[in-house]
Amino acid sequence: MTTHILPTASRGLAGLQDWARLDTEEVSVSPSPGYEALTQPPLGFPSSIEGPMAWSGEEGGSFNAYTLELGPGDVVEIEQAIKHFLSMCLGLDGGEVARWNFPLPTLGPQLQDCAVNIHRGSGLCIIRGLTPSVYSAEDNAIIFLGLASYIGENRGVQSSKGAMLTHVYESSTWTVPREERHGIHTNSSLPFHNDMGYGRIPNLLPAQKDALALLQQTATAQQVQLPTRQGDMVFINNWGVLHARDSYEDDDTVSRHLVRLWLRNSELGWEIPESMKTPWEAAFGAKAKKIVNRQYPVEPMPEYIESKFTNGSAAFVMEESDEDEEAS
Repeated sequence: MTTHILPTASRGLAGLQDWARLDTEEVSVSPSPGYEALTQPPLGFPSSIEGPMAWSGEEGGSFNAYTLELGPGDVVEIEQAIKHFLSMCLGLDGGEVARWNFPLPTLGPQLQDCAVNIHRGSGLCIIRGLTPSVYSAEDNAIIFLGLASYIGENRGVQSSKGAMLTHVYESSTWTVPREERHGIHTNSSLPFHNDMGYGRIPNLLPAQKDALALLQQTATAQQVQLPTRQGDMVFINNWGVLHARDSYEDDDTVSRHLVRLWLRNSELGWEIPESMKTPWEAAFGAKAKKIVNRQYPVEPMPEYIESKFTNGSAAFVMEESDEDEEAS
């Protein structure tokens, strides 16, 4: 990972489809013919970036992921919050989980400190200490939504169908070939990207392709591998931190399974870059508010349903009907 990206320069760099199925070490940068390497940053760019979010993986570089280790008392408080929520709700509706009905009097302030670090500090927070296997799928979803509500109280829509929780997962029983699935539903590597952007990327000029190749090379060189464990919740500042993943292989007993939320903290959230306002509106704005049937699936889909997401991308892509509506 790298945070050598200015907030105002965030451009939704999820269109590197050609590299999506390559392992990081296989990625090479081939400048376009006639390309001349710049010895200085382009006009308007700073010569260097400083601050708590400007960390790197180089030897001697400093990095603080801000890990919140949950103790036995914290776990008890979370389990009491589950009981409180269920006592107030007749049925499980993920959209109803919020701070006010998932009370965490002791842990809540620590989670809010995590939110501050995500927005003003290193850009990352890991919450550690829960064991998912001891809870039901429903309770795990409630826990995730409850803790996340202290990080960001607003949730983004992840598809035009109303998906609020996305399972980043691959099932051996799915019959749809990997090359026809969204990149997050395969075991392939994904290049450095931020979530939320367009997958039908316009034709890029050679210099733009070179810039993206250089960004990918720089991010790879400066990456930090997070020492995550089963049960960890990892919260990332999507405007300030790029993330990627290596390819992986499941075995007969263990499957890699992540659950994704898009969050917005109305107090701490950064200003939305102009170039990102259209997809952001689709996830959080007026367009998102029109979606009534919001879905919080607690389990992955039993059979894969092909979508209009770009293969190899982990980003939100508006469907054609959305674009037509936007243009009218």
